[in-house]
Amino acid sequence: MLDHKDSFNFLCQQKGVQFEVQWDAPRVICVAESYNKFDTDTADLLPIKVELLKYQLFENGMLTLDSES
Repeated sequence: MLDHKDSFNFLCQQKGVQFEVQWDAPRVICVAESYNKFDTDTADLLPIKVELLKYQLFENGMLTLDSES
């Protein structure tokens, strides 16, 4: 994303998303049902902040998000 800031901003404008990006402190948020050891190890090794969130969807439509520690 850092190498394609203009493309990212253009895509957001096309989708009607308006916000100010803080390019000096990027982070990635991944949301998945589960992660394996490779995923968590890779997130720890990357030079930017990567947050891993696990979701669980219940039959009643309730959704929970928990941080992968």
